[in-house]
Amino acid sequence: TGKAVARDIGAVFMFFFTSPDPPNGGPGWANNHVPGMYEPNPAYHLDDPSGHMRKNGLYHPENVGFWYRELKDASHAGLDFALLNVYGPDLESAQMEPLRHALQRLAEEPGAGVPRIGLFDDTWTWGQPWFGPFWEQKPDCLEVESTARLLFRAKWKPFFEAIPREYWYLVGERPMIYFYNSNTLQNRENFYRVLPVMKALFKQEFGMEPWVAVDTAFNYSAAMREVSDSQFRWYTLDLPPKYAKETRNNLTLSHSMVRWDPVSRANSNKERRVRPDEMLVKDDAILKQVLNE
Repeated sequence: TGKAVARDIGAVFMFFFTSPDPPNGGPGWANNHVPGMYEPNPAYHLDDPSGHMRKNGLYHPENVGFWYRELKDASHAGLDFALLNVYGPDLESAQMEPLRHALQRLAEEPGAGVPRIGLFDDTWTWGQPWFGPFWEQKPDCLEVESTARLLFRAKWKPFFEAIPREYWYLVGERPMIYFYNSNTLQNRENFYRVLPVMKALFKQEFGMEPWVAVDTAFNYSAAMREVSDSQFRWYTLDLPPKYAKETRNNLTLSHSMVRWDPVSRANSNKERRVRPDEMLVKDDAILKQVLNE
């Protein structure tokens, strides 16, 4: 019926759950247990004349139907944007091509709505042994120029080349990027020197500067605040209002973790009882609290 509030609401969208082995432990790691994880399901089947029929019917990012269904559901839920949680190895054409086709399919469908797409740069992959020599290295933020180019070319450039511009989520006229700290960048307290170089590389490549929110775990100093556009605190379940926010330049970014399932996520502890300190949250109570405030 049309939007009645001034705010935009988005969600981090994880899609790195395709491996039966480490690092992500198989379909259960996704913590959704939806149809199509183990065998094809009509919910994720799409007649696709483009020829991208890989994994058809499966809850899998190489399937056009996966992206189509998830983004359509997001639109029906009222989300304005989805921040795709990108590790790096998942930026393969086998997954980005189906996403592009799903976006086009939704755009051509009357009344479907298309959530805009932003980037959640998840730095966890650096230094991990599962993805080859390129990802086994750990970028050093003391090596400002080389690290900025490495990080930009590894994710920012291929991601925004893969997503057509008409589907970018913009803050003003600037594409949105979340930059998450996973303790894998060396000397991360020096990231405030790396970020401006990355922004400059983006502007040189795409003609505009990105809008970048930085994880407070990057030692969010005055210098970091000066070069970033906002900040976010990833884990908010221990805060009384269940969200963290910052207002800057008449714009408020409010971030909240509204669901949490540490037991299922670990995969190995399904049979034991949940401890109170694990803060298991599977319902909509926190989401309602945050939206109402």
